[in-house]
Amino acid sequence: MASPAKFRQLSLNTAAAKNPLSVSREQVRELIDAKKATIRTDPEYVEKIFTDMLIYFKAASWNQAFNAGVEAVAATEKLDEAEEGVHACTLHNLASALHHLEHRDAARAFYEESMTELAQSQTPVMLKCFCMYPRDRMLVYMQSRLALLATGGKPKANTYWSSDGGELEWPVEEIEEAKVRAKELAATSQNATITIESLGKSYPVGSTPRNALW
Repeated sequence: MASPAKFRQLSLNTAAAKNPLSVSREQVRELIDAKKATIRTDPEYVEKIFTDMLIYFKAASWNQAFNAGVEAVAATEKLDEAEEGVHACTLHNLASALHHLEHRDAARAFYEESMTELAQSQTPVMLKCFCMYPRDRMLVYMQSRLALLATGGKPKANTYWSSDGGELEWPVEEIEEAKVRAKELAATSQNATITIESLGKSYPVGSTPRNALW
C-alpha cells in the first residue's frame, strides 16, 4: 500500500489517469483511510466540509464534490459519535460524485454499501426539512440510482432528493451562486485535490443537512 502522504496528493483523475473506468472501491477507500489520519473533526471544520460538498453538488463540480465526499466520509468515520444515518448518506453522496464522473465500479460499491448500512440501521433516518420522512423513501431513491447506474445512465445534474421520494432541481440562482463559490474555493484552497484547508470562515454548526441525498 502506498503511504498516506502519497494518497493525500492524489485526485480521482490522477488515480485513474490512463482509464477513467479503472478507479476501484479499494482505491477510494485508501484515500478515505489516508484522510482519516489527518482530518480535523472540530465542529466548525466538519460543518465546512458538508457546506462545501453541497456547493459542489449544486455547481455540478464533480471532482470537487468527490474530494469533499472523501473528507465527509473520513470525518464521519473518525468522529466518536455521528448522527444516525449520516454515514450512510455520505457514502451515497460519494457514490453519486463517482457516478457523475463515470467511475461506475466504485460508484456501485459505495451505493450498495450505503443502502446496506441504511437498511440495517436501528432508528429510521429522518430528513431535516419541514417534516420528518422515514428511511424507506431514501432507500427507494438509493435503489433508483443503482438501477440507473446498471442501465448505463447518469444522474441529472443540480438535483437532490425531495421529501416525496423524487428529485427536485435547485433554483437557477442558487446554482449560479454555487458555481461562483466553487471557483472561489478551488482558487483559495491550498490543495484543491484532496486536502481542502479551512478558509477561516465561520460556519453555523448544524446548518447544513448531513443526512440528505444528492
